Amino acid sequence: MFNAPIRFDLNEWVVLLSILVLLFVYSRLPKLYPTALLVIIWMMYSVLGIFIDQLIGTSKNLDMYDTMDTGQYDWFDIAIYNFAYPPYGYMFCHFFKMIRERTPALLFPFIVGWCVQTTFIEWLASLARVYHYKAWTPLFSFLFYLLLYSFIPFFLRKLESWWEQDPHRQKVS
Repeated sequence: MFNAPIRFDLNEWVVLLSILVLLFVYSRLPKLYPTALLVIIWMMYSVLGIFIDQLIGTSKNLDMYDTMDTGQYDWFDIAIYNFAYPPYGYMFCHFFKMIRERTPALLFPFIVGWCVQTTFIEWLASLARVYHYKAWTPLFSFLFYLLLYSFIPFFLRKLESWWEQDPHRQKVS
């Protein structure tokens, strides 16, 4: 079962505000993908967040960081996994696709810039006690994001090509 926060303080407010901002921005972006692909992308980022936090953050072997008030899952961890990571990840996919189609030479700088931005946002969240680093550092985050965001475009391209193989499905714009 998931715990309630120990006390409702800055980290919970930061999560709520972040979710509201991310969902607002997400709702304003033109949709480049059919709804079914949006759902797959949303679920991918949610599952990646859960899996990675479980593997690196809270596993008994590594235990590199905690999220929120304790090392245990609480309702705000679930909110982050389901309503913060997915729209942020979708924004990466959205902007990546736009750059890929318009200026492919900027793809590598875009990925590096997105990794810097994501690391900075995570660092700010750590100041608000959303993340509690133990043996983890922002440098590790940057390197991890570099690996992750370098892999996502390959997955995204496979997903798009799989979708477009069926002539009855709407095309990815």
